[in-house]
Parts: sequence; structure tokens; C-alpha cells
Amino acid sequence: MVLRSACEKIDEQKSDLIQTKNELIKCKSVKLEAVKETVQSEMKSFSDVVKSKCVSSGLSPAKIKMAVHSAMRDEDRAKNFIIFGAEEELECEEEEMSDKDLVKDIFGIVKGGDERSIIKCERVGVKKSTDSKRPIKVTVKDAETVRDVLSKAKILKSFQSPGYNFEFCNLFLSPDRSLEERISRQNLVKE
Repeated sequence: MVLRSACEKIDEQKSDLIQTKNELIKCKSVKLEAVKETVQSEMKSFSDVVKSKCVSSGLSPAKIKMAVHSAMRDEDRAKNFIIFGAEEELECEEEEMSDKDLVKDIFGIVKGGDERSIIKCERVGVKKSTDSKRPIKVTVKDAETVRDVLSKAKILKSFQSPGYNFEFCNLFLSPDRSLEERISRQNLVKE
């Protein structure tokens, strides 16, 4: 009998525990739904905030798009530098040499041979005559490499280049500038 009454009490307590758990789950669900409703009514997406701020400040989506494109072009341009003064037909020890070979040699001189960051080399502009020297646009992996190469470019001025059909001291390395930057720099040089 004592055992039976103890079992009944245990069953009763289990029943109470299950009922309490169910009430907790129900309460939790109600609170979760209330939080969801609040979040949905109060939260705005980033684009909604930008749109409302842009309208109130007078910025149109077209202006924002232009600003983003300009920033992206500037970021891409930061990964480029230009080599001026390189012969169109490069030679080293009587063998033809590509523009990429020249850039690799420049990296070897100024960076100690680390040429892994070179992505692309290309001549800029249209070839006008046989004695014209079109600039070479070099694209590398990051802007830090460009800064490093340009900061050490003065090493080329003192580099002896036997075997080449040009002198490294006649090469000029420059950052890739936008049209506005080139015009501004040109006006500054004229003064």
C-alpha cells in the first residue's frame, strides 16, 4: 500500500511536471511570436534606410551608383602602375623580349625577384610610328605591391643594363592616374 501511494505521488508529480513544461513552452512561443512581430514591424533593411536617407539628402540612385563605380575604378587603378620609356621591340642579349619579361626584370631589380604578384602587362594606346614608345600598364594583385615598386623605382636609375637594347635609367614608373589626376598633374608641372 505504501508502495502504491508512493507510485501514485510520483505519477502525480510527473503529470504536474509535464503540465508545467507545456505551460512554459506555450509561454515561450507567445513571447517569441511577440518578438518576431516587433522585429518585423520595426526593422528596416539597409537599402530602405539608404533610400530614405538619400531621398531626404537629395542624392539620387544614379548619383550613388556613379559614386560606387568611381570608388571601384579608383580601387582597381590602385593596383596598376605605368612604365614609360620602354622600347616597343625589347631585346636582351640579342634575343626578343616580351613586355612581361621586362616587368619581371624590373621586379627582380626593385623587389628581389618576387614576380608572383604580376597579373597582367599590356601596352596602352595605338602604335603611331616605328619609333614611338607606348607606355606599359602593369596590373598586380594589390595596391601595396604598387606602392612598394614605385617607392623603390629609383633603384632603376643606377642599374647597369648590359645586354639590353635600352637603359633602365630611361624608364619612368608612375602610378595609374585617372584623366582628372593626369590633367591636374600636368597643370602642376607647367607651373
